[in-house]
Amino acid sequence: MTDLNPSRIRGISFGCVLVAAILFAAAPAGAWWERSSDRGGLSEALAAGDYATATRMLRRLADDGDMLAQSLLAELYLNESGPTQNLNLAIAWLEEAAGQGSIHAMLRLGEIYKWQGAMLTGGELHSAWPTAVEWFARAAEAGSADGAYQAGNIHSLGMISRLSETVSREEEDTLARRYLEQAAAAGHPKAQFRLALMDRREPGHLDRLREAAQSQDGIDAQGMLAVAPGSLRHEIPPRELYFWSLVTQRNLEMTENLWVPILDRATAEGFAGFVEEAAEPLSAAERSEVEAEVDAFVADWIDPRPR
Repeated sequence: MTDLNPSRIRGISFGCVLVAAILFAAAPAGAWWERSSDRGGLSEALAAGDYATATRMLRRLADDGDMLAQSLLAELYLNESGPTQNLNLAIAWLEEAAGQGSIHAMLRLGEIYKWQGAMLTGGELHSAWPTAVEWFARAAEAGSADGAYQAGNIHSLGMISRLSETVSREEEDTLARRYLEQAAAAGHPKAQFRLALMDRREPGHLDRLREAAQSQDGIDAQGMLAVAPGSLRHEIPPRELYFWSLVTQRNLEMTENLWVPILDRATAEGFAGFVEEAAEPLSAAERSEVEAEVDAFVADWIDPRPR
């Protein structure tokens, strides 16, 4: 097993109650967590933060081979602030769940090794990268668009060919495109955006960006369409520039501290200059029309800020 830094990994842990809700929603009907007699207060223990009690309950079920219990038990260990052993236990239980086909567990294992791989050790790339991409690839093969995106993104950065003498950069580029196209075909906006960047000199580049910008998760593509760097600016009509600048600003307002690499800005206020610049060529009537279009475009987005 790759040597992992537990303090680093805890930085990517989910809240246990949130993870429980996600896993319960994705699970088949009629299982133990739907029967109060078998659940025995597990939901109450998680909600109350009584993780010691929840761990004991889940351990019994996990030992009996229950895939959901194994995944939840791993999340409890990831959320603990204890010794390295807890991280090793989390990985072991995730591997058990992944072996039974849990896509959630495969993705979580990929995330763990990805974050470890992001840490440079003595200027050298960390050996966790191949393990990360292996788990993401397994999730992709099981039908996960996010797994395909993550595997494709790592390959697009050339991480594996830089660590391996058996994989060339050309082979890795082929793998990157294969996984990203799988994710993009499933509607993954980040994969669509990454492909648009890879194909920025090819016909259809602008259409790829527009496709990637259609959901709230497509903020990277929205930002690029709004800023329109280089020759892209000449391909986008003024009304559309204003449209995407407003969409990006609205998205930043709703998600608050979201970082958009293409913008180098983390707040809606910091983006205001782009909005003003995009509005200049338009008449007041045109601005009003575009603003109404933006209202309709973002109408189904959920504002996560507390009221």
